[in-house]
Amino acid sequence: MFGLPLINNSVSTELLCKIGCQPERRGNVRGIMRETTSINRLAQESSPYLLQHKTNPVNWFAWGEEAFAEAVKRNCPVFLSVGYSTCHWCHVMEKESFESEQVAQVLNESFVAVKVDREERPEVDDLYMAVIQQLTGSGGWPMSVWLTPQGEPFFGGTYYPKEQFISLNQKISEVWQKSSEKVREDAAQLTDFLRIVNEGVTPVKEAHFTSEINHRFIDSHEQSFDSAKGGFGSAPKFPQTMNLQVLMNHYFENPKENLKEMILKTLDGMCLRGMYDHLCGGFHRYSVDENWLVPHFEKMLYDNALLIQTYCDAYRLFKRSQDLQVACETADYILREMTDSEGGFYSAQDADSLVCNEDFKEEGYFCTYTFDELKENLDEEELKALKETFDVSNEGNFEGRIILSLKKSSSWEDKNSPAIQSSFLKLKSLRLKRQEPHKDDKVITAWNGLAISALAQVYMVTQDVKYLEAAKRAALFIKDKLYKENTLHRTWRAEVLGKAAYCDDYALLIKALIDLYQCDFDSSYLSWAFELQNQQDQLFWSEEHDLYFRDSGNDSCLISRVRDDYDGVTPSSNSQSVENLLLFSCLCEDDTFYKKAEKILRRSAEQLSKHPMSRPKMIESLDFLWSSGLQLIFNGSVSELKSEVAKAHQSFLPFKLLGWADKQSSFALLNNKWEEKEEGQLLLCRGKQCFPATRYFDELNFGGDLP
Repeated sequence: MFGLPLINNSVSTELLCKIGCQPERRGNVRGIMRETTSINRLAQESSPYLLQHKTNPVNWFAWGEEAFAEAVKRNCPVFLSVGYSTCHWCHVMEKESFESEQVAQVLNESFVAVKVDREERPEVDDLYMAVIQQLTGSGGWPMSVWLTPQGEPFFGGTYYPKEQFISLNQKISEVWQKSSEKVREDAAQLTDFLRIVNEGVTPVKEAHFTSEINHRFIDSHEQSFDSAKGGFGSAPKFPQTMNLQVLMNHYFENPKENLKEMILKTLDGMCLRGMYDHLCGGFHRYSVDENWLVPHFEKMLYDNALLIQTYCDAYRLFKRSQDLQVACETADYILREMTDSEGGFYSAQDADSLVCNEDFKEEGYFCTYTFDELKENLDEEELKALKETFDVSNEGNFEGRIILSLKKSSSWEDKNSPAIQSSFLKLKSLRLKRQEPHKDDKVITAWNGLAISALAQVYMVTQDVKYLEAAKRAALFIKDKLYKENTLHRTWRAEVLGKAAYCDDYALLIKALIDLYQCDFDSSYLSWAFELQNQQDQLFWSEEHDLYFRDSGNDSCLISRVRDDYDGVTPSSNSQSVENLLLFSCLCEDDTFYKKAEKILRRSAEQLSKHPMSRPKMIESLDFLWSSGLQLIFNGSVSELKSEVAKAHQSFLPFKLLGWADKQSSFALLNNKWEEKEEGQLLLCRGKQCFPATRYFDELNFGGDLP
């Protein structure tokens, strides 16, 4: 991830050697338990994840000064556990370990235990995940990290089975008591690594952006592409939406057959097999196998929002009806299942659900069926059609149960047969009789920004106002509930505001507001976007580093500010900000936006060249910089040009910005380009140069030379 060698941490090596494959079993510690008072402080929190742990016998603290002051007072290490409320292995570790009095005794006796919701405190998660990846070569959740009382990490990993976890904590306590100075030395080494990664200032050489970056991006995808099943790399397979977006942009400019194959096979793999919920719409988190059959069953708002945008653009580019149907069904899933009564969007749905007539949960139970259930609920014709179209058998395809996954011989259109649609209605009714999986109902600003953008895109393609209304309602929710006294907040749940927003909250909300403006040219969205951009610059921009930090630097417990320029499951703060700044530069005559975007790209040039696949959104923004972007500026009556605006919305045009020349607006560039031209026309511009105005979208020459 960071291009640095794994750190040789002597404490970590010693602990791993001591633990071995078979952890040492210790004697009963219940006698000591009687002397320890359980004080779990999580009941006062609003995070669903923290509240899931409020009755644990572990003396949990939330992240903050109180926890670290306690550790300093007791001169003991901090055990930091990071997860989220819909995380399957987080549930497993809670059940096995954190609900155990034996485990609680070990933690309470020798550590200060801190629980963090990674969705609520992404900077904490980012900071220590970098350590885990350096120590182990991988990462994941639940994340388990052991820190000095000053918050410096010295050991960590992810999920640990109960007996190994007990043994590990006993060994760590023993090492701390005997060699705390050595532990602190190793922790200081890891902390120095974190500060170099996040805050190290490297002189920026003159960065010459060349097409070589794009060549490497394409070559990397060609080498890792699974030509048989779609997707990139082996299992597990993730929905690499930002990568697909760049590939589509490149295909538009240079329609090579190999690019088309990579895009369409991957889109088909995701939506035709088990990762897609064929009954109710929406995508599960990822596929655990290379065939896209068995998903990790949780559903995340950010995944579905990004996939909606990907399938909308795929429809624009290839005009396949299935891509538009996938986008609409997924948007409908969000509106139906993931929307607060006042308009905000919830974060996630769990993978685990309660088994009928039992008191335990299973992953995927809510979304799967036994063959006997199919026989009991479907008539003969419906069952026959289901067996012919989907991977349905007596044995099942997932631990004796059935995931609805289209056969290789079936197409998306086969789902639309009357018998299949009739069977779907009955299976939906059966699903509704089950207890729904846990829903994380906190509203996260950044993820709502992604969802607003997604719904805006669905509206643009379909012209169905229900999607635009839902997007506007969500934006109003954010402004009413999470924007207080000119301060944006990260989360909201049950009328309780979370911490101040992070840089990605600003960047993704700003992009959502720009997208909303392009739907019907309501300039109030742009006004708020400019206001937020100014705040983002004040809070997160570093002149010293020529980039945005994810956090504001105001948390005294954090040992380093967090640099956010790696595109993970969502765009990084800097990648999204570059796009936003370039869009602003298309709206205004102020070159400050363009110059700041260029600074970020220059700072990122080396990483873009070395690891292009890890920064697809930044690659896309770099392509935007090269192209100067397209502006389609309309002038006159909105109703008069409605059909021409719709054509623009429905066309695949990378890096386009739709604007309306309005003499009352403050966006001078849009107005100045018109001068005294006739109303009721549209103008195509690239950068600050424009083609002659015309009345019809179809008359625009997007491949022509500027006069």
